[in-house]
Amino acid sequence: MVAVQKIDINMEAEKKQILFTLFDPICTSNKQDDDEQAIPDYPSLHNESEMTIERIPSIENYRLPLYSRKNSNLPSRVTVVDLMHGALELTFTEKQLEMQNVQGSMHHHINAIQSDNSEFSSSKSKKNFFQVNTLGGTAIVLLSALVCIVTAISISGICSNGECKKGGLYYVISRSLGPEFGGSIGAIFSIANAMMASLYVVSAAETIVDLMNENGFSTLTNSKINDVRLFGVVICLILMLITFAGPKIEDTATLFMFSLYHLSFLDWCFGSLLLSPNDEQKLRGMTGYNIATISENLYPAWRDENFISVYAVFFPGMTGLMAGSMFINELKDQAYDVPVGMFSAIGVCILYNLICIFIPAATMLRDVPGDIIPEFNNVTFNWEPFPCAMNHTCNYGLMNFFQVAKLESAWSPLLIAGIFAMSLSSTMTNLDNGPQIFQAMCKDELFPLFRYFSKEYDLNIPQRAYILFSILTMSVILIGDLNIINGFVSNLFLAAYASVNYACFDASFAKSPGFRPSFRFYNMWLSLVGASICIIVMFIISWSFALLIFAFFFMIFVYLSKRHLDVNWGPSTAAVRYRIALNILLKLSNDVEHTKNYRPQILLIIGNPIFRPLLLHFASCITKGESLLIAGHIIQHERNEYTFHLIHQLDKEITDWFNSNKLKAFYLPFLNCNMRIGAQCLLQLAGIGRLRPNIVMLGFRNKWFENGKDGLSEIENYVGIIRDAFENNFAVGILSNSTNGFDTREMRADLNLTNISSIKSPSFKQHSHHPMKKLFYKCNELGKRKLSHNLCSTPSRLSSVCYSVDNSAEISTNQEKVNIFHQRIRKGRIDVWWLYDDGGLTLLIPHLLRLPKSYLEDAELYIFTFTTCAKTDKKKLASLLSKFRIPFTDVRVITDITSEPRPVMLNHFEAIIASMRVTDSDKRNGLISDCELAAQKMRTNRQLYIRELLQHHSRQADLIVITLPVPRLEISSSLYMAWLDLITRDLPPVLMIRGNQTPVLTFYA
Repeated sequence: MVAVQKIDINMEAEKKQILFTLFDPICTSNKQDDDEQAIPDYPSLHNESEMTIERIPSIENYRLPLYSRKNSNLPSRVTVVDLMHGALELTFTEKQLEMQNVQGSMHHHINAIQSDNSEFSSSKSKKNFFQVNTLGGTAIVLLSALVCIVTAISISGICSNGECKKGGLYYVISRSLGPEFGGSIGAIFSIANAMMASLYVVSAAETIVDLMNENGFSTLTNSKINDVRLFGVVICLILMLITFAGPKIEDTATLFMFSLYHLSFLDWCFGSLLLSPNDEQKLRGMTGYNIATISENLYPAWRDENFISVYAVFFPGMTGLMAGSMFINELKDQAYDVPVGMFSAIGVCILYNLICIFIPAATMLRDVPGDIIPEFNNVTFNWEPFPCAMNHTCNYGLMNFFQVAKLESAWSPLLIAGIFAMSLSSTMTNLDNGPQIFQAMCKDELFPLFRYFSKEYDLNIPQRAYILFSILTMSVILIGDLNIINGFVSNLFLAAYASVNYACFDASFAKSPGFRPSFRFYNMWLSLVGASICIIVMFIISWSFALLIFAFFFMIFVYLSKRHLDVNWGPSTAAVRYRIALNILLKLSNDVEHTKNYRPQILLIIGNPIFRPLLLHFASCITKGESLLIAGHIIQHERNEYTFHLIHQLDKEITDWFNSNKLKAFYLPFLNCNMRIGAQCLLQLAGIGRLRPNIVMLGFRNKWFENGKDGLSEIENYVGIIRDAFENNFAVGILSNSTNGFDTREMRADLNLTNISSIKSPSFKQHSHHPMKKLFYKCNELGKRKLSHNLCSTPSRLSSVCYSVDNSAEISTNQEKVNIFHQRIRKGRIDVWWLYDDGGLTLLIPHLLRLPKSYLEDAELYIFTFTTCAKTDKKKLASLLSKFRIPFTDVRVITDITSEPRPVMLNHFEAIIASMRVTDSDKRNGLISDCELAAQKMRTNRQLYIRELLQHHSRQADLIVITLPVPRLEISSSLYMAWLDLITRDLPPVLMIRGNQTPVLTFYA
């Protein structure tokens, strides 16, 4: 009978009660096994005939940090190597001599190492630019120029780093920062061009309506704003037809109107300079060039506006900078022509804008009534002020009369024609740039729904995109409010400028050898400052518009990121990620490891991952992309001139499969004819710096004994890998799925490189037409060309294999099989058999499996453990589990492990090992002799009894986690495999795991 006791223990940390179930609470005598000796003061497992040096879970083991325990008198855990070799197999002198030899060799090696880039915008605006006057206007021009100059420097740097093709700003950004940034900024800049075109059209339409009112014509629709909308739509349609006519007619019309604009500008300058003001001009505030006028207009006079609002009106006049970027591909020498063209345009633009500020400020008064000619006071040397100026009710002057240029020009019709010419030429430029950028994005298939607009017609005219953007421009024209359009346009262009500057900074910051611009005057920090200024000014102008633009940007960015575009343009963002990762790895190498920072980093020796997805999914449930997971594939094959090429192809294909299945793991293939030697190489070479595996995980071979003695070499290699892992200070985990195993080759062809007629390297795209589309993968050709070489003396080629199952019953069965570690189990249960203290890994891994992103999320933990009969040990264990802050449902303590296994269990064990038995005279290693069975009787009985306990208590669990027995050297491989088979057979999935005796849990802050 099994006695059950309930013990209420007052927890120091949690202050709660824990239920303990004790099985056979009988204290037994302590005896000593022949091949093991007792270690004094160790709270170890008591047996009637042996006392093992493995320590049971105890709070004392975690009381002090490891470095403190080394110099203390408290007992510490024995190493895993000691467990394998036997604690006292080597005498102290032998160990000391061996360590001295190793240290001397290392000292010898250490000693050997030690020795040894515009156009002027229309002045037609509701917001009075002349409020800023001389100083304020100059500041606005210079601030705009600063943004443009810094952006021009950045563009010059990027464009001189190789040949740029058609696409303008989109091409520059996408090839520098990638399709996500390029598509987002390209869409914003395309919309900016459409809105800029509508701005110019509305400006021209308002001028037409004002001219009609001045000449006595009534409105066509009895509403001024509706007249503006009507004329705007008509103008837009006419300009669209011109762009449709082709580049030659469009360029001719643009050049004519651009020349007309310059003539009108000269008309204004000569009229203000050479002609004396007449009485009509004087009544409206014109004084001619006068120092007193300049002095009066020197400082700004803000009326309902401020510096930023006027800047928002003015800045679009400087945005012609980007128009030149649309024709970079047509330049003969991009590295020279781009900076020369852009800085020339900026210089001319700055000069024209400063002249436009100086002429009105030197020739016009701010406030005049319009019926009295201004008088000059020869005493004060100032103009006499008007009463209306005090309360801002004057009708004329700079602050109230907007048609200053027309008033001062030599011939006003030419000036009016120039204003129209400037607006229309700029509109045609924007109506051309926007569709071309949009077409370039459609050609790159960033937005599949808009692929229709990628078609080109004669002379490379994107007619479909022209129609789309003309409709968009006319839609904005219907707003009819120049100020609303102006503020939004300014923010759109600032966003584009910010992206260009950031692209240059990012490319420079990455320090990639591929970024070698011939333009040497760029500076990454100047580009970063320029990008920051653009973003800050965006929010100052209008935080609501800025937020809207950023929301639109991130929406497109996220969309393009989720699409996982299959393009590789060498973006600088990849180079930045590489540099950051490298620097972090170097810093990590200098960090001292601490228990609180421990992460399970798994080397999964899995074979071909596509045929063992269960094992990969299980390991992924532990790491979750938050710690390292390497899928090691040892390819047993002779090396020839083609194998490495095929392995590289296999690496690429399986890595793509990982990404398509959202598995955050690394694939590491290794070519070696011998499985164990290949594993040894993986143990030593996998990882880099602190990103190295600390756990080796394998799948258990359920059919290890089927080939009998003929399969001995495979068994020896398998157990040898486990021993090698312990020798290299790795923790080891073995996952058993006794019902179905892990290999799915019965559903798909296996990759067997030791006897092969074709190499199958799947790209693993899911079927969209088959019921198994969530389970099985399509294996496409690695390449289209056939290989003429021989592999393993047989003709080899790359073939395509499609795996599917037509039988519905098989589909149902295989679905459950493939998804066992992928689909979440509700109200799951994990039984943890923490038999020996291995540093706490046996307890930590189940805790990680019950966290989010695991198939056992929120599962209940039932903890089983061994202990001595002393009640103090139970209290310490309860305190330990509580201090670790790992929630558990029940703790069950087993105090008797001495019971003899049932005869049925012994017979079952004998049947398992029958094919691996030999006589004592057979000296082959790895097989089970009668002598070994006798010597290991107590350990065998212990494993048999543990199996009975598992069968009795854990058959309903969804996962069993148990401490892995140590593969001692004196135990044959076959006997050790038989023990593991006993523990896992006919049970739910079992994870046998053992740490490397280093603590991975701590209750200290």
